[in-house]
Amino acid sequence: MAEAIRRLRKGSADEVPFQPLPTALPHEDSPLRILSVGEIRHPAPIGYLRERGIDPAVAGALCREVHYAVGERRIFAIGFRNDAGGWELRNPQFKGSSAPKNITTFDRHGDTALLFEGFFDLLSYLTLQHEPEPTVDIAVLNSVVNLPRALPFLARHATIHAFLDNDEAGRLTLERLRSTLPGATVIDRAESYRAHKDLNESLRPSTKVSRTPRRRGRKL
Repeated sequence: MAEAIRRLRKGSADEVPFQPLPTALPHEDSPLRILSVGEIRHPAPIGYLRERGIDPAVAGALCREVHYAVGERRIFAIGFRNDAGGWELRNPQFKGSSAPKNITTFDRHGDTALLFEGFFDLLSYLTLQHEPEPTVDIAVLNSVVNLPRALPFLARHATIHAFLDNDEAGRLTLERLRSTLPGATVIDRAESYRAHKDLNESLRPSTKVSRTPRRRGRKL
């Protein structure tokens, strides 16, 4: 995260190599290999989705159960595919991705776009809206350092609703988005979950922090 913030401050378009959780990689120098991809069926990822407040039916429409190997260890996780064919992978012990790293977009050819930092925030939004799939244009960064990759897609839209994290990286990303696309109206939707780290955390009451939230934004 510190490296991502440094690059955002510098305005670098280079990617930051992903640093996985140490408990997930017994052999950190071993490449991650995708073994199989299918529907989310195992009780473990379904339970993980519910713990994070996500409707499994929503996740089932956009995500897959991905089995992969790191060295000799075989693991499976919830996978979300990016525009280059790589996978964002999540389970309780692992937060990582397979190559190539990229953004994920949904193009519905509208003039309004929603911007999310990670795919669990997108799943949270769809769960809250009771929508199984996106009905408007959406970009998921899959890492704030991927903002330059999303700019050509976002630049086609007059209005951008940004659902970013309530931290320094989220703030810098919002500032950079506004400065790079001055002709677009960029709305900070993090106002509606200011008492939480991110949109997904707002679905889990036990994670609420003890501070007074700011005025909530209107529903899109």
